[in-house]
Amino acid sequence: MLEKTYYSNGKNKFEDYIFSSQEWSAPAMVAPGEIRKRISSFKLEGRKIRKLRMIGLSYMLTRDWIESHAYDCLEPYEEEERKKRSDYRNIDPATPFGCVAQIDEPFLIGFEDGDVFEIDTPQQPEFRMSMNCIPWEIKAGTNLPNVDANVLFAPCLGRYIVNVEVRTEYTDKDPMFHDFFDEEHSKRELVSNIVLWLDDGSGISIGGFIDFCEVAYINENRELHTISFGELKRGLFNWEDLHTDEATGFEAESGSLYFGELGRNHVEAPFITLVPGENKTALRISYDEDFLLLDWSITCLNREFFDEYGEYELPFQQWSEVLNFAEKIISFTNFDDLFDYLVGLGIVCTSWRGGEKNLFLDRLNTGGVNFWNNRKKYQMQLKDIRAWSELVLSENETMMVYGY
Repeated sequence: MLEKTYYSNGKNKFEDYIFSSQEWSAPAMVAPGEIRKRISSFKLEGRKIRKLRMIGLSYMLTRDWIESHAYDCLEPYEEEERKKRSDYRNIDPATPFGCVAQIDEPFLIGFEDGDVFEIDTPQQPEFRMSMNCIPWEIKAGTNLPNVDANVLFAPCLGRYIVNVEVRTEYTDKDPMFHDFFDEEHSKRELVSNIVLWLDDGSGISIGGFIDFCEVAYINENRELHTISFGELKRGLFNWEDLHTDEATGFEAESGSLYFGELGRNHVEAPFITLVPGENKTALRISYDEDFLLLDWSITCLNREFFDEYGEYELPFQQWSEVLNFAEKIISFTNFDDLFDYLVGLGIVCTSWRGGEKNLFLDRLNTGGVNFWNNRKKYQMQLKDIRAWSELVLSENETMMVYGY
């Protein structure tokens, strides 16, 4: 059983570096006076913004939402043309999108001095805020992120916060449930949003919207700034952005294959890229267990331990043999047959204590069950790799496999 790891900072203890609202020490506040006092304690004025991050998904920037917005921008066109032009891959790069995100996990602002301000609105009208309580690289606890906040809110980078405005409104209804607070319909003062005004007159507005946190980049008139789709797309990492090869139009079904520069930057892992020639198509495969099938297949080809830090130059025929080994490995219908086949190859390596040992005997004893339980995932992965290879690799070309 894998041992759990924790990030611990005072009262904050995040298991396996995954965000949990229950483990976050920031108090939930509703009263305007309490919220003002809390944010004032962080002394945000005069701080320079160095980086921004949304831990989780932005629900306004999923593929469906983006296509719907693009469709609405195409009113002059006929229905069929609107549908065609609003397809994710066909959207006009000039199409404007608002610089706004709706998230359900904290928004992080990293400052030049190294401090990090963390803020969320679990549900209207609650606010939660803290400083240096959440690790910057923490993983999402609900849904994976799909946009780089540094791209969506790029003009904020390098700006100084000059004023913090806590905006309030009076209402007689609960903004979350829309019920009257009492029979007399008496009104209460609630915080609608907090605006971090910047030195160029723009601002970052943060407020609750039902059970989302809405973060928006606004001008001095509180109007939403826009960003073109061409600019925005550089910061998007929805499924289509990471798992589609734009050079060929090939879309992978398995979630372990990443294409292009965006894909390569999204995961810390070895990658496979086509060389030589001008084609820059790239396929990146996250290591650990996701890379295991190709690890074992290359080991079968070379009859020696696969070095994840190494570099492998595989001519077309050898790459085909690697894929054939992979096909063989995942074709077995029971684990014992797979075990006998791999151990029977007689591939040996030198142990750290000296002397030789059967490499696959060691591998299967430590990770064989996990590999077997994930064989359907590897079958889908291999299907993708074969289909992609047929599109981009010719008989006179070479596949390079680069390690870390």
